[in-house]
Amino acid sequence: ADGNDHLVVAEDEYRGVKRFDLVISPSGLPDALKPQGFQTEDLPMTIVAGGGNDVIDLRQFRGDVTVLGGAGDDTVNIGDGGSLSGVHGQVYFDGNAHILEQQRNVNASEYTNALMDTQNLPKVFTDSAPTQAFVDSGGRILQYALPVLNPILVGDGLAGTIITGSLRVRAVVLYTQNEQLKGAQEYGVQKKDLSGNALWFGLDGNETVDSGQTGLPVITRVDRAATGARAVYLDAKGQRVFANTGVLSIVDPLGSDTPQNVYIDSSGNRTFTVTGQKAWAHLKGDIVEDLVQEKGVQEWGLQKLDGGDNPLYYDEVGGETTDSTKTGLPVILTANPGDVDALGNPARLVYLDGNYNRIFLNPADVGPTSRKSFITDFGASSKYLYVDSRGFKLDEYPSIFVRNGAGVDFLVYQSDTVGGASNWAGLKVEVSWDGTTWYTATSHATSARITGDGLHNDPSNVLRRGYDLGDLRDAGDNAASLALIRRIRLTCTSGTFKVDAVGILSTGMGPEGVVFPTLVSENTTGN
Repeated sequence: ADGNDHLVVAEDEYRGVKRFDLVISPSGLPDALKPQGFQTEDLPMTIVAGGGNDVIDLRQFRGDVTVLGGAGDDTVNIGDGGSLSGVHGQVYFDGNAHILEQQRNVNASEYTNALMDTQNLPKVFTDSAPTQAFVDSGGRILQYALPVLNPILVGDGLAGTIITGSLRVRAVVLYTQNEQLKGAQEYGVQKKDLSGNALWFGLDGNETVDSGQTGLPVITRVDRAATGARAVYLDAKGQRVFANTGVLSIVDPLGSDTPQNVYIDSSGNRTFTVTGQKAWAHLKGDIVEDLVQEKGVQEWGLQKLDGGDNPLYYDEVGGETTDSTKTGLPVILTANPGDVDALGNPARLVYLDGNYNRIFLNPADVGPTSRKSFITDFGASSKYLYVDSRGFKLDEYPSIFVRNGAGVDFLVYQSDTVGGASNWAGLKVEVSWDGTTWYTATSHATSARITGDGLHNDPSNVLRRGYDLGDLRDAGDNAASLALIRRIRLTCTSGTFKVDAVGILSTGMGPEGVVFPTLVSENTTGN
């Protein structure tokens, strides 16, 4: 730069390709390759000092170094503490030399129309300032934008799809100044099981009711104003605890939190106490990184064949074999719809098994909980992608509870302790997609059962009813239907109705595969 700069160069070693020595046997023929470690590589560099009286200390380097001093009185010092042991290369110093970059405008007319066609140019994300937000399971607020792609080049105008006029490149956005981190102390409640027992982390990392294993509570973050919310701290190992250790758990603000400036104390912990060291969220010159939602399409594939056109599978160590009994997992090559292999077999849609392995499924085996293998794609036919509770990508909301299948989609079970009496007239069942607009579901007598309900004693089929998302009534009592719902609400309008369970049939199951959801009561009457 054009100032009095001081630059220190102290390179570490760069190790690249592993070196082998050829060992010759007594017969004079090559015997073996003896590994000799990784070969040290040279890393040449050029330093353009620019104007000013600059000082450049070349303490340690491997490879030739060229120094262009530019205007001013410059000094180059070679060595470290009087030793040249770290010098492994030649130094070329030209005190007045400088690299001058000439700026000029480039016009689209200098290039072919094919190159300037927006349909052929690489695309980059634009207008990615966050406009969407969600709260993850840890209570963090993540902001993101929906993807908008545009050609990396932009001109003064367009002639159809051809860029015209002076050219500019869409560049990344940088932070123009340091930004201090802001946060709030975390508040949480201890997680409990369905019986109301407090949960703790066990020695195996799973949840347990045994507090004696680690003494670490399973903490769910909540708004500090929530009932039962307690301040969260960090122990000596950085684990979240309720005991006041003096070290606050400082996180992104949530709900009613007031953001505060964060500092670093003498022990390296985050604190709100003003110290001499600020905690930085971003530094000047950092790239502004925006999150955009991924889009994709389901992958198509062909099973790989060997030289004899035999299908290949993975073995136990990830190698390829024609033996399908090793793992049964096919070696899949990504393909396009309509592609065929050497045997004439057409490309098939690719799915994932429970261990995220890519597999093929027979059409009859594809169901609402089948996990698709997706390829990132932002084309017109792509869909927005989401992540379910197990880390699989979906092209629909993971929160879909019930979908409209053939016939009834879910069942409501009345407790079998009512002595055979039923009060279906006193039960109002409503469904909703957004929790704001509700539709009344009509009950249907049914003999349908769900695997796992065998303990429910209902031989006469009177203590359970079926409900069909295609048979709904809106607030004006007009016929309606919903393809998907995320909420079910049960209300006892007269008498007493004791709910035993809600069960979702396989034809109406959402992508998470919930069969018997947990019932959450909004009253204390037990009705």
